[in-house]
Parts: sequence; C-alpha cells; structure tokens
Amino acid sequence: MNENISHLNKVRTFKLDFSDRAIENFNPTDDSFFYRDSNNNLKERKQIHIPLNVPKSSHLKGLQLGIYRVTKSKVFILNYWHNNKSNRLTIGFYIPKIFGVKQASDKLFKLYSEHTENSIWIKDPKVSKRLVLKNQLELSKKKTICEVIEQYALANFPKIQRGGHLQADMARKSAVMLFGYNKRFKLIKFTTNTNSGKTEVVFRHKFKGRGKSRKNINPENFVDLFKKFPPEKNIIQGAVIEYSIYDSPIGKTLLESLTKGDIQRLISKHTYGTQKQLINCINNIWYFAVNSGLLGDNPPVNPTKDYKINKEKIKDFPAVKHNKVIFSKEMTKVIWEKLINCRDQFPFRSECLMFMLVTGTRQSETLRIKKSDVDLKNNIITLQKAKSGKTEVVMITPAVIKVLDYLKELEKKEEYQWSKFTPWLFSTTQFRIADFEYYKDTEKGKSYIQSESTQLGNPRDCWHHVRNQIRNVYPEFNGAPKNFRKNYSAAAVKTLKNSTEAIKLTRHQLTSTLEKHYLGNNMEEIADNANLVSKNWFDYANNQ
Repeated sequence: MNENISHLNKVRTFKLDFSDRAIENFNPTDDSFFYRDSNNNLKERKQIHIPLNVPKSSHLKGLQLGIYRVTKSKVFILNYWHNNKSNRLTIGFYIPKIFGVKQASDKLFKLYSEHTENSIWIKDPKVSKRLVLKNQLELSKKKTICEVIEQYALANFPKIQRGGHLQADMARKSAVMLFGYNKRFKLIKFTTNTNSGKTEVVFRHKFKGRGKSRKNINPENFVDLFKKFPPEKNIIQGAVIEYSIYDSPIGKTLLESLTKGDIQRLISKHTYGTQKQLINCINNIWYFAVNSGLLGDNPPVNPTKDYKINKEKIKDFPAVKHNKVIFSKEMTKVIWEKLINCRDQFPFRSECLMFMLVTGTRQSETLRIKKSDVDLKNNIITLQKAKSGKTEVVMITPAVIKVLDYLKELEKKEEYQWSKFTPWLFSTTQFRIADFEYYKDTEKGKSYIQSESTQLGNPRDCWHHVRNQIRNVYPEFNGAPKNFRKNYSAAAVKTLKNSTEAIKLTRHQLTSTLEKHYLGNNMEEIADNANLVSKNWFDYANNQ
C-alpha cells in the first residue's frame, strides 16, 4: 500500500501539501478506496478525499483533494458550512500546468469574497455555480480543435481513462498526428525520466550571440512553440500525411461542432493504420476536453464513437498490401546475409534487425531491451514494456546467441568502447568518443549516458540499404521489419504444427490469453519449442 495512504489510515490528521508537485506525485493505490463498515463488511469508495495543508484562517479553509478510483482523476473540493449544514463544492479538476494550486486558490478567493462575511458563508456558492457553468459552456463552445490540442500538449498528454500520462513513445506518436509534419516538431524531443519514469518533453535549444547577449532563440515551452509556429504554416512537404490535425482545415473547427463527416474528409485518403491513429488522437483530445470541463456539463456526443473505417476502400493501398508479406525461408536467409554484410556500415542497427528477425519481437520492444534484461543463466531475455502491458520473455536460442556475440564484438572495438557503459542492448551510434571522454566523469554526463538519449533510434536507414541490395537480385521484393513478426509466427506454426504452441512463442494474444497460454506454462517446454523453430527455420544463423 502506498506509504502516504498507510500514513493516512494510521493518522487521521494527515494533510497533503498544497503544491502542484505534491499533488502530481500523490498516487494512492486501489487498497486506499476500500473500507470496512460498522458490520466489518468490506466496502468500496468511488472517490476518496484528502485534506490539504492550508491555513485555517484563510479563504482556503476546508479545501480537499478528491481522487477517483477508476480514472485516478484529481479534483479540488471545498467543504463549507451554510445554514448549519455541511456542503461540498467542486472547484475544478487538477490539470498540470493548466489548473493547479494557483488557479484553484484564485477561483476560491473570488468565491470567498463574494459569498462570506466575517469568514461565514452567508450565500451558497452552489447557486452561483449554476450560473457560472452556463457561461462556461458558452465560452467552451468557442474552443477550436487547435486550442484544445494546445491545452492537451500543455497538460503533458494525459491518458483518457487511467490516471497519469502517455509513455514517451506513445506521446510522440500521438503528437505527430496532432501537430507534427511541421518544422515545429523538430524542436521537441520526448524522453522518459529515468528516476520517476514520467514522460518529459525537451525543447531543443539554438543559441545566438556572445557573452551576456547570448540567448536561446528557440521556443522553451508549448505556449511559445505554438505561437512561433501557428496553424497551416511551416508544413513539411512530402511527408507521410499531407498535414497534421492542427494544420488541417478542421483545426479551426469548433470542437463541439466536429462531425463524422469532418473526420471522414480528414482521414479517407490514408491507410487503415494512419486512419486508426488519427481517430485515436481525436478521441484523446475529445475526452481531455470533457474531463477538463471545456465542453460544459452536457458535452455533445463524441463523433468518433462507433465510427467505422471503410476497409473496402483502403484494402488495395500499396502499404496495406505490404502488411501481408510473409517471407519464405530462403528469403529470410537472404535478409540475414545482407544484414551480416552491412554490419560495418550500420553497427547496432543491423544487429537490432537480426534480433527482430529471429525472435519476432516488435521494434519498440527490441529497442527498449536493457543489458540487465538478458539472463544467460536461464536463457531468457525479459521484455519489461511489452505491448500487452505485461512483462514477457524471449527465449535465447542459438540464433539469438549469435546476435549477442555480434554485439560483444562491437563493444571490443575501440570506436564503440562507450557502448559498454550504456544500459541498452542496442546503443545509439550518435555518440563520439570525444564526447564520452568529456561526459563520463560528470554527474550530468553520467545521467545522460544512462538515459534514453543513448538508446538506438529507428534502424530504417539500415533496412532501406538491405532492401535495395535485395531488389538488385529480386526486383519484386517488398516488405518491412514489421513483417518479421508475422514471418516468425508463420515459421513457428509450420514447425510446431500447432497454433496453440506457437502462441507461447509469438505472444500475439491479449493479456488474459497470455496469462492462460504463456505465463503459466512450463518454460522448459517453451524453450524446447523455440530452439526447434530456430533449428528448422534459422539454421543458417546457427551455422555461421
């Protein structure tokens, strides 16, 4: 149980500091929402209230923090007396950098000034609130999609149902669709704080001038970023999609006026995957607006609800056809050999693609593997942040050992000595020896070396090279690294003659199915099956 909550249960006078930092870091566990009634029966609360440490003689007297069990949303609530009755009034939802302690204090001060006399509530603020909500609804109707996207970014990309924020990679993918494909996106970087695990947005600096006049000319926050790069300007031509939601014609549409027709016109010419991502992004900002009170008490129906993508119109897109590619065993061998040949030109990136080829792991999972996740004693590699949301494992087969040996060879080379000190199995190549010698003995440098900044990026350049090399011999060759997973799945089914056994190796099912078919199974049996697939399908790797 959370330490703060345990203290709360033991000491009823516990109060949470009235600061944005304390409120942001306070995360009660599910145990905190259960209690026992007078008959000792276990009951569940939908919401708990934590008193805030505020001066008793101030306008903040009676202020509490409410936390919902399901969504983990936090809300400022005022307990006050009026006409000898105890009442509760919602001041507003806590939204980092948008509605925090300062905004709550200012709003409460105004209510206190208008409804009290000699510190006694002579008028009920709930009556006034009904009038305020009507005005708020009218103002919220003037919010455009662009304005909501700006506030969503300022709130650090919150999740729509659970508490907290999107992970760095998911926040980046969401931001690309929301306001990317524009020069503004080149000025930010999404990272994960190694200590707190929270997503952080780093704004890239560009300094001009000398001495005291030297200053950063790039935006330092989202407010400045959107001000410098307004909608429909500085769009990057020739990108995957023509423009982001922020730069699209619907960006200036009032959020509450958005229709399914608007969405269809925005997404219709894109592939299924891109359409799905755009709909998810619209859904995220819609629920953010609802949870933030931007759509008032009775928000309109979410236009993405029950929206169905017309697969018939997109099934013949070239990119969609490539999704169905499954390589033959002979072609898999060709891919492996081409990756071997370009190891010197694409260090770490070629090894990363080899690993994906012989294990069927996703690219995002592979790039996040740390050296500490490799357990040679038990012949497993742990995937700490798998797509299923669970911790999963990959069996170390002879083909995987070959990839690990290649990585050890890289570490022995003088130009890659620094890779020994990074936590990642696949390290970035954007690290000069001179930089390492300078950074390794400083606290800032050590923190940098252990951060995601030293993690390998997308190995697409290596794959483009390999694909072009193969097309010189096989002109019709198509496919991408994302097909490696499907390819491994096909190899597992063909080798084991049993899709149920193959599931244990490919981890394709949902979390519930994984627990049933994977996590509870005999690991020795899974290891034997993995070795069998490696022997029958990737024997060329084992023999090198």
